[in-house]
Amino acid sequence: MVVVVDTWGTMRYVSPSHRHVLGYAPEALHGQVTLDYTHPDDVARVRASFAACLRAPSVPVPVELRLRHADGSWRTVESVMDNRLADPAVGGVIVTSRDITDRTRAEEVLRLSEARYRALSEHASDIVAILGPNGTICYASPSHHRILGYRPEEIVGSSVLEWTHPDDRVRARDAVAACLRQPGGTSRVESRLRHADGRWITLECIADNRLDDPAIGGVVVTSRDITARVRAEDELRASEERLRTVVTNAPIILFALDRDGVYTMSEGMGLAALGREPGGVVGRSVFDVYRDQPALLDCTRRALAGEPVAFASYLQGAVFDNRLVPLYDAEGRLGSVIGVSTDITERARAEAALEESRAERERSNADLAQFAYVASHDLQEPLRTASSYLSLLKRRYRGRLDESADEFIDYAVDGATRMSALIRDVLAYSRVGTRAKEFAPVDCAALVATATANLQARIADTGARVTATGLPMVCGDDTQLGQLFQNLIGNALKFCRDAPDVRVSAERQGDSWLMQVRDNGIGIAPDQAERIFQVFQRLHSRTEYEGTGIGLAVCKRIVERHGGRIWVESEPGQGASFLFTLPAV
Repeated sequence: MVVVVDTWGTMRYVSPSHRHVLGYAPEALHGQVTLDYTHPDDVARVRASFAACLRAPSVPVPVELRLRHADGSWRTVESVMDNRLADPAVGGVIVTSRDITDRTRAEEVLRLSEARYRALSEHASDIVAILGPNGTICYASPSHHRILGYRPEEIVGSSVLEWTHPDDRVRARDAVAACLRQPGGTSRVESRLRHADGRWITLECIADNRLDDPAIGGVVVTSRDITARVRAEDELRASEERLRTVVTNAPIILFALDRDGVYTMSEGMGLAALGREPGGVVGRSVFDVYRDQPALLDCTRRALAGEPVAFASYLQGAVFDNRLVPLYDAEGRLGSVIGVSTDITERARAEAALEESRAERERSNADLAQFAYVASHDLQEPLRTASSYLSLLKRRYRGRLDESADEFIDYAVDGATRMSALIRDVLAYSRVGTRAKEFAPVDCAALVATATANLQARIADTGARVTATGLPMVCGDDTQLGQLFQNLIGNALKFCRDAPDVRVSAERQGDSWLMQVRDNGIGIAPDQAERIFQVFQRLHSRTEYEGTGIGLAVCKRIVERHGGRIWVESEPGQGASFLFTLPAV
């Protein structure tokens, strides 16, 4: 397009091509001011260029601007202003323009495309490099710094093999060479590249041959950091290997069934007990393999119906503990059943032997307890007769015979008395197991109060003080627990040289109560702490302290019947603390 304007920018000549480019007839533009058709954003620039043109005759001044089309759209034109005001043949400024709208749009599209590519390249999680035909790095995306610790300018111009792990270089070189032989082709390789801090980063690389593309002229390599994934895969393989080793060497059978009950896996040393090899039943139905085991098949059907099942089976002389667990797919449908069978033959035999031994021991203990009860009970009558006559003999003939006879009579009476006490204590010991009551809630404070009342005469004689604090309700046999407290408090009163100070307390420990009976008595040597709870074991002579040596054995038996344990903490001359546990309510 050609237009001639005067110094005010008024169009004095308009070429016919304006109709084709801008949609105006030349006569419609004649006498119009050019700036009236110029885009508002371009007016200042055009005015400045026009002023420069007026100051420099015959010097072309280029300018790019947008002109309004007759349809209201804007067309981009490239114009050159030439000041010919001094030429009488022209007498104005010649403006020659050509429409560059399409080119400008193409350039804008290209610019935006490049901007998007640059943004993707700089912020992508992957790294992008372009290699020349000889493997030299021609371009490195900024993401190299984030992933490998290098700025792009540090690696551009170097060979990619310089940064590759020595063990991976041959594989990487072969992959690049294969890609170079195939224009437009791609190749994939996994390789380790050295990070700036010295560690190795595993990358999954895809090479794309773009040597024939003039815009690229190289091999585009896109790489993704898969270090964490490779490490997880290595750990998974190691875990699978450990599991395989355990399964192979443990006395178990690990198996899997599909939803129809067909074996898809069967491994483990436990198969040897059945005379089978690993994988020997794979592909067969469990309902065929164990057709003669209805109980096993019933449990399998329950598992295949979605129920976790645990059961024991007896196969070919071996005992197995079985666990079947249903597994579901992502849609919630039963996919398979995993099973573990453990050979517990030896354990079952040991448990059977232990149970037989326990039953035999219980029978023996019951027989012994019954014997002790019967013997003690049957000895009472003749002993009472002997004691009565010895007492009568002592009353009638004491002092009428010689001194030796009186001494002999005293010995006989004392022996009968001690025998009566011994039989009474043996009878009490046997009754712990034979005359026991069912457990019920028991108030320990009331039991201690009753025991203290029963021992009131001895408490008064010794000037003792008995205190009880924080005693709870427990679950037990009130008669036996009353005997327990009375025996322990009685011992505290007996084995004391000064005024006894007996304190009974309790402390909650989980599902039990820790009871304590503490005194200020003569104390007990630590090496005797176990012995004192045995039957007929005494630490002192009868002349020092009375008793049969059964009282603490009875206490131990009562506590053990209640599921607890009893022990003593003491030092000679420092008093003693008897501690025992009882079940809480």
